[in-house]
Formats: sequence, C-alpha cells, structure tokens
Amino acid sequence: MQYSGIELSGRPLSKIGFGAMGFAGWFGELDESAAVHSLHHALDAGVTLVDTARAYGRSESIVGQALRSWSGEQPVVATKVEPLGPPRRWGVPVPVEEVFPRGHVRASAERSLRELGTDHIDLLQLHLWWPTWGLEGYWMDELLGMREEGLVRHLGVSVPDHRSDLALPLVGSGAFDSIQTIVNIFDPLALDVLAPMCREHGIALLARCVLD
Repeated sequence: MQYSGIELSGRPLSKIGFGAMGFAGWFGELDESAAVHSLHHALDAGVTLVDTARAYGRSESIVGQALRSWSGEQPVVATKVEPLGPPRRWGVPVPVEEVFPRGHVRASAERSLRELGTDHIDLLQLHLWWPTWGLEGYWMDELLGMREEGLVRHLGVSVPDHRSDLALPLVGSGAFDSIQTIVNIFDPLALDVLAPMCREHGIALLARCVLD
C-alpha cells in the first residue's frame, strides 16, 4: 500500500481508501457478513481510510460492526452530514436553510456517532456545499463547535458532482482538512488547479468515482 503523506487523527492516509457506499445495498442484495469481510480485507491490505455517509442507508452501521470486530489499528473513519430537502437539480444552488437547517448538522453527526458506535468522528464532511452559502453561518458554527468539543476531529466538504471548481474557496479558508470530488480519466479537471492547491495547503483530496 502507498500512503499520501497526509495524516488525519494521527494516521497516514492510504492512497486507496475504502468507499462504503455499496453497503447501502443500492447495487443489489447485500450480505452483511460479506460486507464486513470486504472491509477487513481492505484493512489487512493497508487501507487506512474508510468513507461512508449518513445518507448511505445501513452503511454506517455495517462499518461500525466491522470495526468493532477488527483487532488491528483503527482506520480513519470519514462520514458525511445528510442533506435534507427535495431532490436537488443538477448544477443549481439550493439555500443552505433547506438542506442543513439549524441544528441538523449536529443532529446528523450525533446519529452517525450512534451508528458507528464510536465516541468521535475522525472526519465529518458536508455532503453538499455551494459558494453562495459563504464560509460563515450557524451551520459552520455547529461544525466548529463539535470539533472544539472533540466529537469531530477534522472537517471536510464533498462538493456537487463534476464541480471541483466550487471547492477552491474552501482550500484557503483554514477551516477544512479535506475536499472530496470526482476525479477520473473522463473528468480530470480537479488535477488542474484543485489538487495543486490542496497539496500547497496540506489538505487531503479525496477522489471519488475514480473508476467512473
């Protein structure tokens, strides 16, 4: 396994992470024992980052089950705050009050803590962000408050599909430790500007949909 040189929660991040979206069962019937075995197999191979989300059905619960039965060093566990509201239209900003109303960021994180069965979240990401929201507000206060309390150790943002450019203001803000966006051979735009900026600022770039 190769490692990125970036550490979260004191652990170096492996260049290959484990994406647990499949644990939602969206791709067919899910055998939980096989799911747990697959995560253990990845950890055995040196993977140190596991990515899930509140919106991924049973995923957090299965990840928690797998980690409780894992005897090795615990990986960095990343999850995401579930957006609310009607299905968003592609490429159209929505008001932050619709998707992350007051108190929802904390409530979603507390639910994640229960599902994962842990006393902290290594990396809590917003599952949506638009520059129209700015970088201040009650939702940001909730994120920073949980980090100050130790419930969350690091903060990140997962940006809308194919919009890696949206994350540029986040990189220099000093508030976030990671950015998640689509990166693959069909959509490599994040490698032009976002990736070099993340490297310059020591921010982890989490590439999703790498096999499209």
